[in-house]
Parts: sequence; C-alpha cells; structure tokens
Amino acid sequence: MFSLFTFCFRNLINLYRTAADGTDAKFKLKELGTELFYQMIHLVDDNTEFYPPTRQLFSSFAEVLGLEFISANSEESIRLVSLCATNPKVIGAVAPNINLKNVSPENLLVIYKDITEFPKTHKDLAFVILTKVCMLQKFLKI
Repeated sequence: MFSLFTFCFRNLINLYRTAADGTDAKFKLKELGTELFYQMIHLVDDNTEFYPPTRQLFSSFAEVLGLEFISANSEESIRLVSLCATNPKVIGAVAPNINLKNVSPENLLVIYKDITEFPKTHKDLAFVILTKVCMLQKFLKI
C-alpha cells in the first residue's frame, strides 16, 4: 500500500512539474496536491499518533506534498496556522511548510492575531509559529 501511495504522489508531482506554467492543467494539479496535503493532515489523530509506522507514513507524505504544493505558496500560511489552532497535533507535519517570507503585512497581522488567541495550554504551538515570524524579521533585518 505504501508503494501505491508513493507511486501516485510521485506521478502527481512529476505531472505538476512538467505542466506548462499558466495552464489550466498546472492550476488543477496544484489544487489537487494542495487538497491532498490537507486531507493527509486531517487524518492525523490520536489513533495515528499511537501507532508510529502510521504516523511516519502520514508525516512522510505530508512532507513531500507540503514541499511541492504548500511551502512555495505563502498564502497557505494563514490556512496552516488556522489548522494548527484547531488541531495542535499536526504542528510537527505542518510547521516546515509555514512560509512567511512573501506574506503580505495584512496577512502577517492576521496570523499574529491568531497566534495570540491560542489557549495557554498550546504555548509550544505558539512558540513554533512565532519562531517563523522571528526568522522572517531576521531575514528582513528588522
């Protein structure tokens, strides 16, 4: 089953990479890859956390899909932060894909506002995301 998923994801990524820029096909493949990433993330729950091979499987697929379809799109950061707020267990799989480099100032304020509203029980979650903001400031030399 693992090899079937790997084959499908690899083909999706190859099709996406070879599709001509600006075409409807490229847009639809990106949309499919993005939604597939979020579907994989939504499967992370207590049951998958309990069984390490399943956790590793979902983490690997989320990493591959995230690198290709999520990380390059800074607009996904708001959706990722919201996802972490509703399901803190996914922060490990989601954090590498939070890219604040090209986020507009308005969206950065929305993300920061969301972070400040996290419950006090999720300080580690807020820390991970705020680290991304601090890295952005270092990058911008603010």
